[in-house]
Amino acid sequence: MTERGRAAARQIQDEHRHLRQVLASAGAVFDARSADRDEVVRLIESLRRELIEHFESEETGGYFSEAIAAAPRLSERAARLLQEHRELADELDRFLSLAQEGTPDDAWWDRLAARFHQLAERLHAHELAETALLQDAYLDDLGATD
Repeated sequence: MTERGRAAARQIQDEHRHLRQVLASAGAVFDARSADRDEVVRLIESLRRELIEHFESEETGGYFSEAIAAAPRLSERAARLLQEHRELADELDRFLSLAQEGTPDDAWWDRLAARFHQLAERLHAHELAETALLQDAYLDDLGATD
C-alpha cells in the first residue's frame, strides 16, 4: 500500500474511533431517555450528517481505490461496502422518520432505543468489514514485496 493509502487508512480508523464515540453518546441518550423529541430529532440528524460525511470521505479519499489497487480481488467486497453506505443512509432516514412520529412515551422510546441499537450494531459490523478489507489489502501488498 502506498503512503497515500496508509494515510487514508489512518484517517478512516480515526473517523471510526470518532463515530464510535458519537454512537456511544447517542446510545446514552436513548438508554437514559433523557431528551425531548426535538432534541432526539436533532441528535439523529447530526448523526446522519456525520455518517454521510464519513461515507463520502471513504468513497472519495482513496480508501477503496487504494485497497482495490493493492488487491484487485477485493473489488467485489469493496462494492458491497459501498452499497452498504447507501443502505445505512436509508436506514438512518427511516430512523429519523420514526423519531418524528408518535408521542414521546415509553413505547416511542422503546422503539427508538431498539432501532438505535440495531443500527449501531450494523454500523459496527460495517466498520469491522472495512477494517478487514484494508488489512487484507495491506497484507497482500506487503506479501507482494517480499
